[in-house]
Amino acid sequence: MDSRPCGLFILDESACILSRCGDPQTLDQLAELGFRDGSYCAESIIGSCALSLASMLGQPVKTAGDSHFKQALRPWSFSSTPVFDNHGRLFWLDLAVLPHGAAGDVGPVADPRDRPRGGNSLLTDSLLARVPIAI
Repeated sequence: MDSRPCGLFILDESACILSRCGDPQTLDQLAELGFRDGSYCAESIIGSCALSLASMLGQPVKTAGDSHFKQALRPWSFSSTPVFDNHGRLFWLDLAVLPHGAAGDVGPVADPRDRPRGGNSLLTDSLLARVPIAI
């Protein structure tokens, strides 16, 4: 996905953006919509989309086009994968974003077998160091 206009976001259990990487132009466009480091993306703020649905359902979810509640997000395809700790609590969310209708598909961001396990949000820095940044 190196040549695609996409972005990868890591959010904590409260839907706060911890880290983002990807195509600079795509990241700028998403920043204009409020997707910046430290921004909160809870359903009460951005409406129903892959982020809130993945955390509620406990499984990877994709939303695109009219599936987004917020009209400003409809030009984008989101794929979000929840990551849970050993006690079944939501630990973080992976989010891949691609312009809606772009060639290809955004699948689950990371293979669950490659994900670190942990039970403490204070470990975020060490966990982010282990997350692959290429999407």
